[in-house]
Amino acid sequence: MNKNKKVIFVLLMCVCIASITYPYVSNFFTHKEQDALQQVTLKSGEYKVGEDFPEGQYDVQSTTDDAMFMQKKMSNNDKWMGISFSDGESIPLKGTFILTPSKRKPLKTDDTGKYEISNSGYYEIGNQIPAGKYMLTYESQSSMIEKPLIQILSKKRSILKGYSFEGAKQYTIELKKEEILEIHKSLFKENNAGVILNPM
Repeated sequence: MNKNKKVIFVLLMCVCIASITYPYVSNFFTHKEQDALQQVTLKSGEYKVGEDFPEGQYDVQSTTDDAMFMQKKMSNNDKWMGISFSDGESIPLKGTFILTPSKRKPLKTDDTGKYEISNSGYYEIGNQIPAGKYMLTYESQSSMIEKPLIQILSKKRSILKGYSFEGAKQYTIELKKEEILEIHKSLFKENNAGVILNPM
């Protein structure tokens, strides 16, 4: 192998190694940035991400009734989990909210092995919810409560599948690692319905 071929071989090896390790290195630094975020309290007004608080993924909790966060009505103690905010994004709100950096902790099951998700938000598959097949249903104390909208998103948050419950009471779904389960207990208002994932 002559000198030129050796140089080309080494360059190709470097490109291959970089392409294999990039997702892991990128993920490491993303988690480091996320871990460095601090809790933020915001009151009525309009805020710009990157100026008023750093970009990142936050769990949002209302501390007032009749609150409005990005067109979603929320009451005291309502939560909206795993919301990603990007630099330059404008956030209108009414009321007082606590933004806590998302820790993406695994969800716990009840005594029967079901996951009951009580907060709207974005849940990572493989991290917060195990990959696998589930029976997807919801429970509510009132027939007057608006049915939930649930979507499966790719890692980059493009929509893969959606479920509205308008024509069905339950769905069989398959959740894959690195997908995101997006849950809106209703589109414009939090309610006391619970979304149920029953492993199959």
